Amino acid sequence: MNRSDATSRDFVTGTLIVTLCCAAAIYFPLFGFISFLLLPLPVMVYRIKLGRNAGGLIPALSLMMVTVFSGGMTPDFWLMLGMLGQGFLLGECVGKDCSVEKTILISSGAILLGGFLLLAMIGNVAGTGGVDLLSEYIRKNLDATLEIYRQLDVPEENARVLADSLDRIHYVLIRIMPALVASILVFAAWLNLLLGRYVLRQNRGQTPAFERLNTWQAPDGLVWGVIGCALLLFMRIEALKFTGLNVMIVLLMVYMFQGLGILSFYFERKKVPLFLRTMIYGIIALQQILVILVIGVGFFDTWINFRRLNTGNPEHPST
Repeated sequence: MNRSDATSRDFVTGTLIVTLCCAAAIYFPLFGFISFLLLPLPVMVYRIKLGRNAGGLIPALSLMMVTVFSGGMTPDFWLMLGMLGQGFLLGECVGKDCSVEKTILISSGAILLGGFLLLAMIGNVAGTGGVDLLSEYIRKNLDATLEIYRQLDVPEENARVLADSLDRIHYVLIRIMPALVASILVFAAWLNLLLGRYVLRQNRGQTPAFERLNTWQAPDGLVWGVIGCALLLFMRIEALKFTGLNVMIVLLMVYMFQGLGILSFYFERKKVPLFLRTMIYGIIALQQILVILVIGVGFFDTWINFRRLNTGNPEHPST
């Protein structure tokens, strides 16, 4: 098989994989969340393998096909556009041998900024404003969640408690939305780089964005940021309280990356199969208690140094 045939085969395969991932993100609620988080992975891989033009055409064609079959541009369209765009930017940064920090900041920051600008533009066109449009979307999803909850035949008392809490939940979600969106984007970037370093081991094994992921450490002084944000949570001024909460969410996400890095470090040392690693990452993404555990491991690594980095031990390489 010549190079042209291999490229064509990769293009068709990549388009099919991305399209199926997009369809799973829409039509399968439970598995769809995992598919949504992993949408950047195939886009990043085929951007690196096929180059900018062919690599950019794959997500465009996939999104077009999914839009046609799903009956139009729903809110899911914009969410998928953001994740596919992030995958392309990850591939751009990896192709230019950017560091892990720069790769994540560029790919997440660009999509975050573009998303808020797009929201403001759509809100102005609709005549309601971006915040009001977002508020309405959150309210609809909360109402849909309550309806699903009731259909599961849960006790009426539990459903009533949830219904009575919807206004407060809506109020809080609107005010922490910047941190939530930023955290999801950064988490998706980190997760897909973790997986991408194994998928592309033969092609880009020495790329800085890949090689430092499982030995990366947050700056020691960052713990004071967490302490400062925790103090702000006790302030009576609501603006300060929600500022502290937003920053706290982002900082805890940083420590979750460090915890995931520790997990990846020992996965690599114990030669855990890729499929099992992917499944474990997916379970962590779905189980809040496991997320808290990973954050705790990353946070206390500042003092415990679970990987024994910078100790002079050749079995535990330094960053």
